[in-house]
Amino acid sequence: MLADDATFAMPPYAGWYRGRDAIAGSWLMPDGPPTPLRVVPATANGQPAFGAYRLEPHEGRFVAIALDVLTLDGTRISGITAFRTPAIFPSFGLPLTLP
Repeated sequence: MLADDATFAMPPYAGWYRGRDAIAGSWLMPDGPPTPLRVVPATANGQPAFGAYRLEPHEGRFVAIALDVLTLDGTRISGITAFRTPAIFPSFGLPLTLP
């Protein structure tokens, strides 16, 4: 679903990526075993979004890590902006933790 010229940004970090291959080859896609994640659908400014949660084994629950807002171009994802600010989750109807 990712467009060939898609972009990924994570404010306030200055770096960003353009292109499916650049995004897939970035530090965003770790080489090791996947971290257990859960995502919950949301909307932000009328765009589809997802609250991302990472498993914290010592806590036995998933904790909020980022709100990922998608920009669509037809059926393709043309942009992803990840906001690593869990404090904003309640403003989008998302809890800070999941069981």
